[in-house]
Amino acid sequence: MNPNQYTCKNCGGKVVFDVQTQNLRCPNCETEYPITKQEANTKHLISNYETVEKPTEHTATVIVCSSCGATIEFDTHVTSGKCPYCASPVVLSEKAVTSLPPDGICPFKIDQHEAESRFRKWIKGKWFAPNALKNLYQSGKMMGVYVPYWIFDADADCKYQAEGGKDRRVEYQVNGEKRTRTETDWYPTSGTLAHRFKDKIVRATKSITDHLLRILGGFNLKNAFSFHADFFTGFSSEVFNIPIHDAYKEAQEYFKGVLHSMVESKVRLTYDRVRNVRLWIQWSNEYYRFMFLPVYTMAYYFKGKTYQVLINGDSGHIVGDYPKSFWKIFFVVLAILIVIGLLYYFLG
Repeated sequence: MNPNQYTCKNCGGKVVFDVQTQNLRCPNCETEYPITKQEANTKHLISNYETVEKPTEHTATVIVCSSCGATIEFDTHVTSGKCPYCASPVVLSEKAVTSLPPDGICPFKIDQHEAESRFRKWIKGKWFAPNALKNLYQSGKMMGVYVPYWIFDADADCKYQAEGGKDRRVEYQVNGEKRTRTETDWYPTSGTLAHRFKDKIVRATKSITDHLLRILGGFNLKNAFSFHADFFTGFSSEVFNIPIHDAYKEAQEYFKGVLHSMVESKVRLTYDRVRNVRLWIQWSNEYYRFMFLPVYTMAYYFKGKTYQVLINGDSGHIVGDYPKSFWKIFFVVLAILIVIGLLYYFLG
């Protein structure tokens, strides 16, 4: 079978990636084609990023969203649709797309039917959502997208200085009455610690709402395989638009926060309090991987505003924005005030 054609050798139908079997499968005659899976263990020194071999430009069918700027490469069978990130009409065109060769991919573990079922349950559980939205199941409008992420590893050797405080109780008098208060004596302290950071995931796209991505939940990178185009059949992918150096700065800020907390915990082993923590960090073994991770995304309009829903294609965790009904909130608040008023009237 020619991997570039994805045509069933038995019936001529289009073969797509099947989430249940994790192989290629023809939906017409159910013929299955195994995908060769290899563990994703490739990583690169960040210092060598500029020398990483990049593919030459190629022509592919892509969606270019004029509203949010997303550039999404689609499977060849897609002919129309809306942007999965902002629900705006999209333009399908032939465009030269240059991207970095992926080091790995986490295939979808949740199929689209399950994703849509989870969305229906999720929106029905949002009591303050308008009734019109609860009846809007958006069937067929949810899209599976392989979202680009940077994955970082780094070793940190850290020297620190801080002040550790020891509390003591002090007695004093006010108008002849004995009282006590806590006073803290502060002492300089210093030391070293080392920590190895592994698999810090940082988004490589600006198209998805940042606060939603942060609460979407992690991905099990043990499920990742070396990149193979077979996993993409039936799904789409986005071209990354956050440079690696910007993403690594974000990762390092996270690492620094972890180190800061570790220093505070270490100082509190000896002292009651800690303040004025200062760090001097030496980084080494700084590696990155560029990977595609599975996300179901859907955007919808409601009364002139766009809302976005994401489902983790690995774990099934769902997050999203939704409009709140003013009248539902109003009547709930009114009911609470009435109950409080009645209690005050009868018990006051």
